[in-house]
Amino acid sequence: MKQYLVAALLSGSLLIAGCQEGIVVSESSDDEVKQTPEEVIWEIEATGEITDRQAEILGSLNKVTLDGLTSITDGQAESLGNVHSLRLNGLTSITDAQAESFGRTQELSLQGLTSISDSQAKSLSNLELLFLDSLNTLSDSQAESLSTLRILRLGKVRSITDAQAESLSRVRDLVFIGLNTISDKQAEILSRSESVGVPRNIKEEIKKYKNT
Repeated sequence: MKQYLVAALLSGSLLIAGCQEGIVVSESSDDEVKQTPEEVIWEIEATGEITDRQAEILGSLNKVTLDGLTSITDGQAESLGNVHSLRLNGLTSITDAQAESFGRTQELSLQGLTSISDSQAKSLSNLELLFLDSLNTLSDSQAESLSTLRILRLGKVRSITDAQAESLSRVRDLVFIGLNTISDKQAEILSRSESVGVPRNIKEEIKKYKNT
């Protein structure tokens, strides 16, 4: 009789343990499935981190803003590259692979980047809109690559070369927030731009060559 009782108790304990394990797994799975894109964004903004699964979820959206995100993997960038309009102003650097993924979007804001490579500029050349408000310097090659954009905003570039002016004059809507010096030749070149936003003193120099 005692042997039967022990066996029954052991059997019951195993059953309960098995049920508990099943509940834990089920809860974890349900939480992941039930997490909405809004909840994903809130969590990323709160923690500054993103998982591969969260990147996949957000990759199906049309517009994503994640200014609190400070780092990202190449695989996560691959998922976010499917977004039409992407804002990642918390990133201070990107890899060449990430630039290639981001180049598949249409509108991209990377206002935390202080520099980009020539290959990254080339990858981003298919965008329609690009904001690089913290970019300090620009090479002639980068300017040539970015000349295909419809809208380009450069925040901290203080001066440009004649070759850069020639390339960037082809941008439909160009904004140079930080430009503080310009030559007569560069002013003449930029006067051909359809729309160029610059500080007032630079604008006056460019206006001298408009319709001349």
